[in-house]
Amino acid sequence: MTLSEETCHSYSERRKQFDRYKRDTPIGIFGSFYGSRKPGLISLKEFLLNAGYYPRISEDLDTRKGKDRESKDPVVDRKLSERLIAESDIHLFVLVRERKNEPDNLIQSVSMEIERLHTLDNCGQKSAKYVAVYSETGLIGTMGSVCEGLLLSKDGDWQVLEFGEIQEIFKPARQFCMNCIQDMYRF
Repeated sequence: MTLSEETCHSYSERRKQFDRYKRDTPIGIFGSFYGSRKPGLISLKEFLLNAGYYPRISEDLDTRKGKDRESKDPVVDRKLSERLIAESDIHLFVLVRERKNEPDNLIQSVSMEIERLHTLDNCGQKSAKYVAVYSETGLIGTMGSVCEGLLLSKDGDWQVLEFGEIQEIFKPARQFCMNCIQDMYRF
């Protein structure tokens, strides 16, 4: 085998290994499922899936059948959220601004999930090393000082970015996932 062939073979093997890491590293996507917000999260999930990653939203973990799955059950939703946090190595949180006719507590569940992950990390029960928070422009300053304080205190540890339209986070999220996997596996 020539040096050029050996180099190509080595690169090909490393690429296959990285692709396996992408497929095997669970990524949790957290955000509001309210009305028109859910399709954006599903689009982000599909974008990452098409790039070879392993993204999931809480509904992907729901094993209920038929009508049970369609019915709203806050206890099940909470358990799915807890499970998604526990089973994900990379966490992507999407915080959106309330629009007309949307509930005042639109991001309450997401902010609770962020706090839960932070608390689990502080207790040594779950690593919160690979976290990105994508917030609609201007939202962080209006969300309440405890959540805002948490995000500001994570500066440098977590990636916190603002966006105008959810599609703007797709490529940065993909890059973030790639960087995380490179760091996790020292690749």
